[in-house]
Amino acid sequence: MFKKVCTLFLAVTMLFVSAVPALAADNNAQEAASATKPLITVENLLDIAKTPEDEPLSRGAFAAMLVYAADIPTSEIDESENLPSDLDAGAWYAGAVKALWDRSILNGFAGNAYPERPITGMEALALTARMLGIPEDVISEGSGNSSDEESVDYELYSWIIDQNFTQKNINPTDELKAGDAASLLVNVFGIDEDAKSIIDMANEKSKDIKSFRADGDMQIRMDMSAGDTLMEGLEVASTLNIEYTKDAYHQKMTQTIKGLEESIDLEQYIDKDYIYTLTDTGEGEAEWTKMKNFMPMLFDEDFLTQQQDWAKDIEDIASYKLLGKVTIDGKEYYKVATYSRLEDLSKIFSAIPGFSEEEIPGLEEAENIVKFIAVRGINYVSVEDGLTSKAKASTTALFNEDAQKDSPLAVKALEMSMNYNYHDYNADIEIEIPDEAKNAEEVNLEELPEEAPQE
Repeated sequence: MFKKVCTLFLAVTMLFVSAVPALAADNNAQEAASATKPLITVENLLDIAKTPEDEPLSRGAFAAMLVYAADIPTSEIDESENLPSDLDAGAWYAGAVKALWDRSILNGFAGNAYPERPITGMEALALTARMLGIPEDVISEGSGNSSDEESVDYELYSWIIDQNFTQKNINPTDELKAGDAASLLVNVFGIDEDAKSIIDMANEKSKDIKSFRADGDMQIRMDMSAGDTLMEGLEVASTLNIEYTKDAYHQKMTQTIKGLEESIDLEQYIDKDYIYTLTDTGEGEAEWTKMKNFMPMLFDEDFLTQQQDWAKDIEDIASYKLLGKVTIDGKEYYKVATYSRLEDLSKIFSAIPGFSEEEIPGLEEAENIVKFIAVRGINYVSVEDGLTSKAKASTTALFNEDAQKDSPLAVKALEMSMNYNYHDYNADIEIEIPDEAKNAEEVNLEELPEEAPQE
């Protein structure tokens, strides 16, 4: 299980790096998604809340509005379950309250959810932020510097507070009126037509991309346990240099693992058939291995021109906001934010041309243990040429430990942040895979043993 989960996130990482530059999305997928996403308007949300717009809103009514706006299914109510002690199973908002309670988005005190109590502005903002995917109990010191205005985690809160999502009329300590709550949720989860027009422009500009280069860094933290024993979190920091063409992918990576004095250098080539990896044997020598490529769609003829940014503008799994224009090193960019809470992994990959579950080892099994994946990011789209020059993303995943009880290593949470720069679009790039890599011994991931942790 541990290997398969790691492989899944390797796939997500590589798809992110290779997919972002073109920002392209298949129009048919966009139209289908728009048809399934709930219509998020102030009027609809007020109808759901059953509260006049100028009256205070209860916590239960806000829960009903929030699950609708975020497209989270309400929970079935079984009175035999461990419900909040003050939740009436027959209340019209009970399914929404339980959905948030089960996800640790709505918390109370001493087993009470206080659904009938008026909700304050601060409580509504906190619930909205949690829905966007930053659970307070797993944010690690290395996953983002909240004092850094360019970090994704800082931006998440700035989207709500500073980017006028609150309509600047929500007092944190006052009881929140239904109309103000509806405006907040429309601004956070509704469709931003300005952002959509920029993405549409990027689609057109990116159709002829054949190659690019990228460089950046990535940080990963994984919290694990072995039986009843909690393990120190695994923390890995990496720097990468990448080249991509329609025929091959080449990356050089330097990894630093917390607790190890020396860094690890890794080089990879990928073509439609194999992933070739050069790693240190631990004896001062390097060795090539190869494994079947579980992401052949990276080299599909239409991958870059059809669906490079596989989540962009698929509104049933993500929201997008234009945060204005910024100038970096003398060039002007559109700053487009994206954020999403994903509970169905198949939705992430269904947007990729030619994808099937069999192409990612462990995906079906991973779907059973992943509670959710929350993604938040910022893309900087050049005003001059309509292509992405910079991309930042942060991902948090929570796992179901009960579903891993037969595994010697159980994953509790995984956090990953990425920061990439893209350049040399359509440059004359030649990627030649070394003969030593092509002739290397083939490794089958499914046949590798699961090793129990050492005592």
